[in-house]
Formats: sequence, C-alpha cells, structure tokens
Amino acid sequence: MLVFFTFLSVSSEKIATCYVLQNNTISILMDTIDNKNGDAWAYWNDSIESIGWYKLTIEGRSGAKSDNIMRCAGYLEGYLSQHRIFQHYQLIKDIHNFSRNENYSSEWIEFMDKNRDFTFKSAEAYSDDLYWKQVQLILTQFHGLYEGYNAFSPPNEALSERDFWFIQAECELWDVERALKPHKRSIQSEAGDHCSGLIRILPDYSDIFFSQDTWSDYRDLHGQLKEYHFPINEFKARRVVFSTRVGKLFSYDDFYMADTGLLVLETTMNIFNSSLYDLVVPQSLFTWIRAVRSMWCSVNGSEWTESFIKHNSGTLNNQYLVLDTKKFKRYEKPTQDLLWLIEQYPGQNWRRYDITKILLKKGFFSSINVPYTDELYIAAGYPEKVKSMGDLGYMYSYYEAPRYLIFEREAPRVISFDDFKSLMTYNGWKRDLYSRKDPSQSILSRYDLRTGDDPRLPAKAFGGLDSKCTRYTEYQTRMHVHAIAGPKHDDINPVWEFGKGRFATVLYDGLPQKWDFNWTTFGAKGYDTCKEAQNEDSCIELPLCGWCISSQECIPGDSYSPFFEAKCESGWKAKAYIQPWATAVIVTTSSIILLLVISIFTLHFLNKP
Repeated sequence: MLVFFTFLSVSSEKIATCYVLQNNTISILMDTIDNKNGDAWAYWNDSIESIGWYKLTIEGRSGAKSDNIMRCAGYLEGYLSQHRIFQHYQLIKDIHNFSRNENYSSEWIEFMDKNRDFTFKSAEAYSDDLYWKQVQLILTQFHGLYEGYNAFSPPNEALSERDFWFIQAECELWDVERALKPHKRSIQSEAGDHCSGLIRILPDYSDIFFSQDTWSDYRDLHGQLKEYHFPINEFKARRVVFSTRVGKLFSYDDFYMADTGLLVLETTMNIFNSSLYDLVVPQSLFTWIRAVRSMWCSVNGSEWTESFIKHNSGTLNNQYLVLDTKKFKRYEKPTQDLLWLIEQYPGQNWRRYDITKILLKKGFFSSINVPYTDELYIAAGYPEKVKSMGDLGYMYSYYEAPRYLIFEREAPRVISFDDFKSLMTYNGWKRDLYSRKDPSQSILSRYDLRTGDDPRLPAKAFGGLDSKCTRYTEYQTRMHVHAIAGPKHDDINPVWEFGKGRFATVLYDGLPQKWDFNWTTFGAKGYDTCKEAQNEDSCIELPLCGWCISSQECIPGDSYSPFFEAKCESGWKAKAYIQPWATAVIVTTSSIILLLVISIFTLHFLNKP
C-alpha cells in the first residue's frame, strides 16, 4: 500500500483519494480529491469535541468498477478514522463485559466465525445471483475497512477481521449471548431500552416530519453522521445518508435517508419468551447487513421489507418503519404505500404490512420498542411480562407505556418543525404525570438520573444518546438531517459529564467529558435540487424551489415564501400550487357567478318594456 502525504494545513478535517492499482494493491493520496482518476475519495471531520459527532462523506467515481469503489470506500474509512475506531471498540468490549486484554470465549468465537463463514461463502457460492452479488459488495467494503484500518494502525491497536465483525454486530450481541447461554435468558434489559421514533404528517399534508432517537449505554457516544455516494450499477440507490457509531458500515441507530425516496427508522423490541432464542442460528445474515442491502437495493416499502427478512438471523429484533416519499404529494391526501412496517423476531415470527391508513387516521405513528402487531406482542411474551411486573407492568404494555401516552398527547399538537424537534428531545419527568417520576420513561431518556431507591429501577449510565430529525421538504431539496448529540439537558436534566458523580469510574476513551452540544445539520455533499436551475424560468419549474430576484438565486420554497433558513430580501417568485380542494371550489364558485349573471341578464330582458 502506497501513501503520499501533502500537508497543507493542520485541521480536524482530512481528505484523501483511494486507487486500486493494477496489481490489486491500494494507493492512498492524502490531502487531495482526485475525482477524475480515483476510485473513491473521502472527507473526514474529527469534530466530536466541537459538535458531538464525527462527520464522514465518501464518494465513488462514476465508471469505476463496483468492487473497487466499495473496497476503497471501506479502506478510506478505516484509514482516516483508525484511532477513533479503536477507542470505540475498547468501549464496546467494556459495555459487553469482555476483557480488553483477553480473547473472546470459545463459544463466542465459534458462533461468530460460523456466521461470518456462512455470509462470505454464500456470497461467493451464489455470485451469479443479484441478491448475493449485492451482499458481496457490502462485504468488499467491510474487507476494505479492515484493510485500511490496519494499514494505519500502530501494532498495539491492530484488530482482526473477527474484531471488525464484532464491531458491526454490536447491536446483535445481546441476542447472540442469550442464544448461546440459556441461563442468561431470564436477565432482560428493561422495556424501552433502545430508541424512540416518530413520523408526523401535517393536517394539511404540506409536510412530513421524521425522527429517531437513539438510546444506549453512554459509552456508545462515538456518534457519526455519514454519507455514502456510490454510483454502482448493482444498487438502486446512489446516495445514502445516515447516523451511526464510528467504524460501522450501517446505521447503528437505524436512521437512514436514501435518494430512492426512502426514509427508514427502527426501534428495538424485547424477547420475554425465551424459547424464541432456540431459533437463532449462525447460518443466517445478521440484521445489520440485511438493512444495509435493503437501503441500497429497494425503491419502496414493500420491496424493502420483503428483501430485508430474507435469511433472518433473529438477532437485533426491531420494528422498522419505511417511509416512501414518492407516495407523497404536498396538499394531497396519500392513499397507500406511503408507510410500511416490519417487525422481526427469530424464525418465522415476523410480520410486514402497509400502515398508511393508520398514519393518516392519527396524523402520526410512534415507535416505542414494543411490537405493534398483537400476534408478535403475544409471541414475544409481553402479556406474561406485564403480569409478572405488577405495578411496573405498564412499562411493558403498548397502550399504557409512558412514551405511547406522551406521543398521543403531544404529536397532534406538532405543527412546526421546531415543535417536532422539541418533542423528540423531550424529558419532563419531574412534572409529567405519564413519566411517573421516572427519568427513563420519556422520549429522550435519562436512566442515570434515577434515584436507585427501587431495586427494580436501577440507575445506570444509559439513556438517550441523540436525536435526528428531517422533513419531507428539506430531504427532497437538500437531503439534510438535523442532529443533536448527548443526553437531554435543560432546567430539569443536568448536563451529562463523564468522570463525575456516581458514575465517575465509567471509562470514556476519546469521548468529550461534557455533553452540552446544540443542534447541527448534515447532508449529502453538493446535493441541492434548486441549485440545478440556471435561471428564473428553469427554477420556477422545479418542485419546492423559488427564485429570489434580489439575490438572483434559486432556493427552496413555495409560493408563500422561502423554506428553512433561506432568506430573500425582495422579489420572491415561485410556482403557485392549486390545492386539490381549490379546483372544486373555483369551479363551483364560477358556476354560481355565471348563473347569477345569466339570471340578471334574463330578468333585465324580461322586464324590458
């Protein structure tokens, strides 16, 4: 591997270009974007100290070989973020109670190696099948990640391919552990331990708001906002923007935006029926790789959910919501296929269906870590869990869960995007009756603020890590996401600080000590549909765009005004949109006026002497 350095400045941002040479080796050119000859290039920003997130954009060259793009994409990511990946890996081992200095147990190694072998060998054996070719491309990126990391890593931070499989499978490890160790199946995490999600469609159908909050151990705060732009013939998407943790090729959070028109989120569900773990076997595809393939290779909710469930591992059992924005036209009521749901448990215990009518009936759909499908709620053992928990049974209910009740109360009130962002970072546990004085039982949880007086409700360094929000209008024009990192902080919830208080001994390798960050934005690099316009006429013809005469530029907006933070001092022009109901009103009104005119003239002539 060859590396050429040109040090232009000292900055937290690094750029680099990757080439796959004729002898199949990799060459990296630092501080240069060569989009004419490189196979892929990257923009890496180690900005976690300033905004609470790393930022990474990787682009492939149109016309380059698919394998070369994917290998270089992985290589650049591993190379540029090597030390941060190592720090994150150390904390993952702490979270899962693995020794930093010892190898995994033999049973773990056996399961993980069998799963990795099944995945790689299946992709190789069925390389003529498009599904497995697409999986193979993802595995090529994975191998590139491992290569690039170790090309830059000092000897004491070197990681094996098995270690990288471990990093990708972090979310799956709890289920794998219970599948391997039956005696641990009765030790369950609390309901609501992983994430909140909400989709809100405005009453006039002018916009859709879309958000997911990640909950996890605070040691998982190595968050990253990422864009992949891969012009690959085997994929249907070209761009995917998502949030994740550093070193992961998928959205650890499960918040995705693709240029196919799909927005995807999930929250994780529990298993209280331990017999389901008997269905977990290594000869399957982990959830992370199935989700990535579905994002690259699907164009609607039905296709996404159908392809996702193939080779179900029964690990990281989630409720996914897939919003197809192509089925949405502003000011018109959607009919079907706007929102699809899939809920997965081991074996054949999964269900998928179109829930557009439910979204339209309520104006929103929330995701709270509990199965929506009654059949799966029963199969996973929730009713028995509710009974066994007595006065805390509400935490494992669907319709009595605090977050369900809070969303039911607050979501219909959401009219603006600022309202939406406030709701998705809400935690009013001291005064909100639905939270029952428990800081974990709100939209963005704070388990660390529990008193610990009730042994069934232990305090722990765990809670809401972040919130990501987007809206149809901004996604369509700029493919932007608004994101805030860190546990909820306000007058009720103090700022989280590592190294202090009762969790002072919690290690936090590479993480900022104090988490008081504000909202930031991230999006597809250079993606702005309005900027494509060359003049006023072409601008006005673009959806969701308008022409500002004073600045002579095309910016997002509608006939009323510019969108978002865009400003136009004077002379705003945009295509007027006639709402569907307006046509009927205009026709009816015109007909009435015409009849009145005819009547007046008729009376006039009849009364004429």
